[in-house]
Amino acid sequence: MAHEVYTIDGKASVAYTGAVPWHGLGQSVDHDASIEEWRRQAMLEWRVNEAPVIFNVNGEARNFRDRKVLYRSDNGEPLSVVTSRYKVVQPEDVLEFFRSLVSSHGFRIDTAGSLRGGRRVWALAKTNREARLGRRDVIRPYLLLATSYDAGLATTAALTTVRVVCNNTLQIAYLGAEQERAAANYADGGYKQSVKVPHISIFDPDAVKLDLGLMDKSFAEFMQTIDALSNVRVTREQAVQFFMDLLHDKKRGDDYSDVPKRVMKTMLNTYDHGVGQDTETARGTAWGLVTAVTRYLDHERPGRRVSGAKLDYAWFGQGSLMKQRAMREASKIAAMA
Repeated sequence: MAHEVYTIDGKASVAYTGAVPWHGLGQSVDHDASIEEWRRQAMLEWRVNEAPVIFNVNGEARNFRDRKVLYRSDNGEPLSVVTSRYKVVQPEDVLEFFRSLVSSHGFRIDTAGSLRGGRRVWALAKTNREARLGRRDVIRPYLLLATSYDAGLATTAALTTVRVVCNNTLQIAYLGAEQERAAANYADGGYKQSVKVPHISIFDPDAVKLDLGLMDKSFAEFMQTIDALSNVRVTREQAVQFFMDLLHDKKRGDDYSDVPKRVMKTMLNTYDHGVGQDTETARGTAWGLVTAVTRYLDHERPGRRVSGAKLDYAWFGQGSLMKQRAMREASKIAAMA
């Protein structure tokens, strides 16, 4: 299957440190392992090679101009056909991005690997920061760097948070309109929560780190936002409407017949009884609505037995968009409180 994690001799192309991560994949690595060891254990010791696109017409070989094939150096498997302008960020570059952050800034790589047969490569590092909501709700910021070899994802560096009590993930970049406007005004003294480098541009790791240099402010702003959400009480009717709106295709108007009843029931049950929902900051609050959604997408969404597909969906696919919508809808509720 295209979404499965690549495996060799039963080893998944993922490495992690500490406890087994929520996606349940890969080889355990010591927390102070070298970048080279991370590459080996994450099975990223291969390169992306390029070749011209040749096709046959009545026995005559022809070249598809301005197109090239990307393929893996280790097994020759094709990754995609892209334009000649496509600039590759190699798997080793993704991990190398973190070398100075680990050696000089207190970062620690947490997980790294590939998905979709190598078409998507990422590394996630824990920063040296953490914050607390109330007594029990600890939020830790991480830095994610990901790239793709199928034109499906720009090379992206983004701040991501993990809610420790339930191990849920939420990208800081997914905030309300006010924070997004502030991020857009970065050049005027604002801040960035993510940096995207399209594959027609050269990836400059130092420039990306400079753009993310004010991420402490990003995290502080994020904590202010979710602190405000945690202090907004939500009625049962508001909670039901929140999940209805989240699962409804607004293009259909006010007809909510498209809302999947089983998913709706599961999300409400997660909101009421899910792991981490019993904290004073989540129980019956707007923040609890968001954490219920992230818990559902990261851990409880049915029909995804392949762990690699679950990770891909939650971080890069429709799951990440749903987390974004959940944050926005919860912010709307808070604004009306």
